[in-house]
Amino acid sequence: MFVSTKVINTVQKKRLLLNVFILAILLAQPALAQSAHNKTGKLITLDAAKTTLYEVISSLKAQSDYDFFYDKEAARKVPVQNLRIVNASVPEALQKMRKELPVDYQVLRNEVSIRIESPEQHNRRKQQEEPGKITGKIIDDKGEALPGASVKIKELNRGIQSSVDGTYLINVPPGTYTVEVSYVSYQNKRVTDVTVLAGKITPLDILLKTDSKSLNEVVVTSSYRRASIEGLYARQKNSAGVTDGITAEQISRTPDNNTAQVLKRVSGLQVSDGKYVVVRGLSDRYNNVLLNGSMLPSSEPNKRNFSFDMVPSAMLDRIVVSKTATPDQTGEFTGGLIQIETKDIPTENFFHITIGTGYNTQSTGKDMTGLDRGKNAWIGFTSDIHKKPEGMTFGGYTALEGKVNRLTTQADDPNRQKIHQFLRTMPYNWTLKKYTAMPTQNYQLQLGRTIPFKNESKLGIVTALTYRNEQDIEDRSLYMINSNDFTGTNNKFATTLGGSLNLGYQFGKHKITLQNTYNHKFSDDMWKYTGVDGDNNNIRHDSYTNVTIVNQLFQSQLAGEHTLGRQNIRIDWLASAGWVDRDQPYSRQLGRLNGNQSDNDPSDYLGLDLTDNNLKNGNLFYSELKEKVYNWATNVQVPFRVKNLSQTFKVGYSGKYRDAGYEANLFRMYQFNDASYPRGTPYDQILTQENFGKDLYLHAISGNGRDRENSSSAEGYDGFQRLNAFYAMLDLKPLRQLRLTGGIRAEKNSQNVYDYLWNVQEQIPERKLTTNSQTTWLPSVNAVYSITDKLNLRSAWYKTVARPDLRELSSFTYWDYDLFASVSGSRLQTTNVENADLRLEYYPAPGEVFSVSAFYKMFRNPIEMIIDAAASSFIYRYSNLEAALDKGLEVDFRKSLNFLDSSSGFFNTLFLSGNFTWIDANVTFLPSTAVDEDGNPIDPKRDRPLTGQSPYIINGGLQYAGKAFGLNVSYNRYGKRIVFASPDRSTDEYENPRDMLDLQLSYKLLKQKRAEIKLNISDLLNQQQFFYRNQFSLDNPFGFPGGQSSVDRYPGSNTEQLKPEEKDPKGTAYNKDYDTVSRRYKFGTTYTLNFTYRF
Repeated sequence: MFVSTKVINTVQKKRLLLNVFILAILLAQPALAQSAHNKTGKLITLDAAKTTLYEVISSLKAQSDYDFFYDKEAARKVPVQNLRIVNASVPEALQKMRKELPVDYQVLRNEVSIRIESPEQHNRRKQQEEPGKITGKIIDDKGEALPGASVKIKELNRGIQSSVDGTYLINVPPGTYTVEVSYVSYQNKRVTDVTVLAGKITPLDILLKTDSKSLNEVVVTSSYRRASIEGLYARQKNSAGVTDGITAEQISRTPDNNTAQVLKRVSGLQVSDGKYVVVRGLSDRYNNVLLNGSMLPSSEPNKRNFSFDMVPSAMLDRIVVSKTATPDQTGEFTGGLIQIETKDIPTENFFHITIGTGYNTQSTGKDMTGLDRGKNAWIGFTSDIHKKPEGMTFGGYTALEGKVNRLTTQADDPNRQKIHQFLRTMPYNWTLKKYTAMPTQNYQLQLGRTIPFKNESKLGIVTALTYRNEQDIEDRSLYMINSNDFTGTNNKFATTLGGSLNLGYQFGKHKITLQNTYNHKFSDDMWKYTGVDGDNNNIRHDSYTNVTIVNQLFQSQLAGEHTLGRQNIRIDWLASAGWVDRDQPYSRQLGRLNGNQSDNDPSDYLGLDLTDNNLKNGNLFYSELKEKVYNWATNVQVPFRVKNLSQTFKVGYSGKYRDAGYEANLFRMYQFNDASYPRGTPYDQILTQENFGKDLYLHAISGNGRDRENSSSAEGYDGFQRLNAFYAMLDLKPLRQLRLTGGIRAEKNSQNVYDYLWNVQEQIPERKLTTNSQTTWLPSVNAVYSITDKLNLRSAWYKTVARPDLRELSSFTYWDYDLFASVSGSRLQTTNVENADLRLEYYPAPGEVFSVSAFYKMFRNPIEMIIDAAASSFIYRYSNLEAALDKGLEVDFRKSLNFLDSSSGFFNTLFLSGNFTWIDANVTFLPSTAVDEDGNPIDPKRDRPLTGQSPYIINGGLQYAGKAFGLNVSYNRYGKRIVFASPDRSTDEYENPRDMLDLQLSYKLLKQKRAEIKLNISDLLNQQQFFYRNQFSLDNPFGFPGGQSSVDRYPGSNTEQLKPEEKDPKGTAYNKDYDTVSRRYKFGTTYTLNFTYRF
């Protein structure tokens, strides 16, 4: 069949015209609709408050030419609390209504159809439309931040630049995206399958590798899972030195309430006395702490350390512990540098409330003993009962007291009358009271906000408030052969307040932060004990010590980070001020004496001895430590490239000025000769304000129990430290697999301490100066060789120092209420340490690690607290040794159990972790110290660690973090550690090993898992903590004299050695038949329940 070509062409033309006409109509529909939307050009203004949806729609209709179709009766039932629209077009007004009210709409030309949603529909729509976030950090193959990197969302054609610290955050609608990242001289990276859920955060750290072919644009494509694993690996394994740490997320999974408890989770760390940190077995003296990059003042007057239990865990962002030194870090650490960082700019807005309570098995609900704590103890502050006497200073009083004599001064003596007038104002607080130990209370508030501005700048605000009250009863005993034999309970009341306010402003390649931290702790410890005082004719005691301490810590820091120019030169700086105020008001020890056994007195027939200087018979102590620390620093980091590999040159300067003043006043309660208090008079009828205003007074003595005219002890001290440091370092990659970091640091230190010694002739304190000044050069080299992407070999050599604290340079003698002994300082030298480390680390998967480390530390002039063997009674003093050597091995692992079943969600989130540290050590005494009790020279070497060290440390853990349920089991054990040492080995005091087991169970509930319940069980095993000496007890089964040594006292010396049957077969390890327990403690098991809600 044949058809005319002309007819066919005519039909095709008609069809073509019809298609064009239809297409024109379809294309015109949006334009017509838009024309209809804007045909009047009217703008809507509406300010509706406490009205209904019907009134709002009616107002819209009245101000426009649109027709509205909706359910009028339903609209009258929808309340509108507040809706404000100013000069908006109709589409803009409708969009705002949809965002804030339970309505949806559809527009066709000039007709608007409105559908009213149920509350469930409205909430579901808001959740589905709530944007999610992609956030993380852009880093290079050294783990360094890449500021200014371009981060784009391909599907949205939208992007931002990473900030000065390499972090980025993009808000996007829910969906699956491709993220593209580029940076000059680095390979571009494209990450696919990045899934974002409504209202959720998708973490994505992205590693960029240098472009070896810089003239060609190389794009590396990776899936989300692979890219996130690669980024996590880089942050884990690419640090310049050996580090360990813990993040805020990991902290939230532990049963820990303060930073001291958190630090027990970090590899190679142990915590002593519940607050002081030991790294790699080295005591607090050889560690240092930074809060947001600034050094903190010491929180204790008698130790060189920081009390970590003062900082609540809720404030932490992360903790990093550096175990090897680099030139840009302070040189004043050997075990570890503990770097605490608090939050500044949050990745998401948050508001958390936590309410908790706790129960201790041997405390809660039971009777506890104490004095009047004051009406403000529950909020952490002192009251009128803690005030000092009024009318003069203690210095003025002491000068006045030196002019009277207990035996001869009469009642009408003017000086004595002034003394009584002053002491009459001393608050009365000697009577024991009975309390009930209440459950632990814990409250926390945390708030974080990010406020965006133009050009991707933003302001971050993070604040936290914490309150905690604990009331515990501890079993405590103290024993020393022929001296003390006391047993009792320590009744502890503590209130902790904490607050932080951190502000961060980020704009372009710049970031400014202001971080403020305040902590306040009130503690009241009452040790009520009974027993026999062997130093005082075996007199019987029913006595107590009461110590109240108020610790306050404040630090404020202004810091900045800047990236400049095309070369991306990085400059950071900081300036901080911090202070610690440690007030110990009205502490006292009261010896209520019951005579000795030959007196046959009734047990409640108690008397006071008010006639001698025996501190155990009673004393009164006031002290206050005020310390300020100012830090300032700046660093300049210049990147450059060699063979297309990134290199860095870094220089910096830091300074510290520390000023401390410690005022201490120790007194014995005395009675004048004309006083008459018959034996058996109740103590609380003797130590009254009336009697202090008549015939009792306070006699100033030193911490060793001597009259001041017979003592060289100071009555406190003040001093300062100036420290200036400069450094230069190179961070090089000579090969793609090899990283070398090294340089030199110079620290110029100057310490001046002024003691206040009593001038007997002038009856005034005189200042005595002690100095410690030197310039120290501290070289260091760290090498990291990447054998594979998962396997690193690290090595390090570096020099560090440990300087004596101001307190330790002072001759001040301190009466320690825990030891029942005196502690004094002396002129000390700085400790110099040479260190070497070797570590092999394997990262099998993200969050997993297995490492083996060896370390070597040679100490010159190390400092210990030793027991003076030549003293008639135990005197503890700080002293230099000649040398010490540590050789150690450390094994660390964290492994998922998904190898049992890789398809199981349970095993994928179940982790087993552990750490083992072993130390072989020896020390060498100075010749002046290496003498026996008769002053004869002895062998100065000892095969033992430094005080505070353990020969081994074991940490273990099991963690499970499911979608709702969580589990955390942790185990800790450390080997016997020497806490006080002496040239005489039988006098050394050891802490016996014990096992610690903690458990946490958590469960998330309610919508979006906003609520969480945590049950924490601490010290499940509740093993006794005790200390011992290698001396036979009085009731030893062999009949040897009590106090006789069960080990050779001076090994290697030409002194009398023990017979084989007298030697302890376990050596210095505890053996109940050969050793004497000197102190015992038992704390009970603590259960705490916390409820957290995240708004």
